[in-house]
Amino acid sequence: MTKLQIKDLRKTYGAFTAVEGLDLSIEQGETVALLGPSGCGKSTTLNMIVGLTDPSSGDIRIDGRSMLGVPPGKRGIGLVFQDYAVFGNMTVRENLSFGLKVRRMTKRDIAKEVEKTADLMGLSNSLDSPTSVMGGSQLQRVALGRTLVTNPSILLLDEPLSNLEAAMRNEMRQELRRIQKQTGQTVIYVTHDQIEALSLAHRIAVMDRGRLVHYGDTHEVYHFPKETFVGGFLGDPPMNFLPGTVQASQTGHRVDIGCATIDVEATPLGLSLQSGSKVTLGVRPESIDLLDVGATDLGAEILLIEQLGADTIVTLLLGTHELKLRSTQNVSHHIGDRCSLCFHPGMVSLFDAETGVKLMASPVSKEIAA
Repeated sequence: MTKLQIKDLRKTYGAFTAVEGLDLSIEQGETVALLGPSGCGKSTTLNMIVGLTDPSSGDIRIDGRSMLGVPPGKRGIGLVFQDYAVFGNMTVRENLSFGLKVRRMTKRDIAKEVEKTADLMGLSNSLDSPTSVMGGSQLQRVALGRTLVTNPSILLLDEPLSNLEAAMRNEMRQELRRIQKQTGQTVIYVTHDQIEALSLAHRIAVMDRGRLVHYGDTHEVYHFPKETFVGGFLGDPPMNFLPGTVQASQTGHRVDIGCATIDVEATPLGLSLQSGSKVTLGVRPESIDLLDVGATDLGAEILLIEQLGADTIVTLLLGTHELKLRSTQNVSHHIGDRCSLCFHPGMVSLFDAETGVKLMASPVSKEIAA
């Protein structure tokens, strides 16, 4: 069942367009991440959903009802900020009960809901502790609990983990997954952190300069981005991009990348790739195998090897193009060595060279010709 539906949402400030024609549907019990760099429009979108900012045009519907003109407090939306916004002069219990007192619930009902939420958030032993002595992870639990205790229809999280250290972020990501699974809460997670988006969300909405450029499940958005912007924004290292030219062949098409040609088996988007068309070939660093020299006709030179714990990042020179490879295996090669490369079948995407829009994402043949 659709919980939130955004239709052709637009927000302008004079001549500047912050959000342009946004269409988005979020299902009941789903976690969706709004992901993008600073200034992409994700926070403006969040503010319009909450009711803190009025849209210039378009509609926002919750459970089929338009929210235009509905004040923030009447939308049934809970909002958790990155700076916690916890009352430092109150105990945990007083923070959790604050919103319920505003709603004039009975003392008995308040006590019941506070105890239930404290148990969910792992705060049962800290209910009478002052929040002024708590660390960042505990404060974020209090902030989240204070919102959840009011039983919001939709939970909005605005960069909630950005103030935490790495270890605490990992811990809170696990906690957020557990809480969402237990409660079945519909969650919108606003972040610029791709790790948080990929690990927490069922689907990701990637925004760029006010536009929604890709909306899909995490696997699709990561491995088969609809634009080069998405491929370049997601991933560390990001997707490799190689300029090429389409050539006709008996098997379908080939892409000439200068030092080699790659056979393309199909164009599932139904688009015609004309011979001579300029394209950009995209492949993820982890979708490239590093082989001994001569194993394939795709030869490269190793420029740099970086050991990053369990992973190794290898920077290579393929013809005149630099690209990166990520491997979980032990790399026996050395800087300056020649080697061969193999792109994983099915993990190569083609984009229009001028617009950056995806043309296809299809299997490539195992044979790569020089």
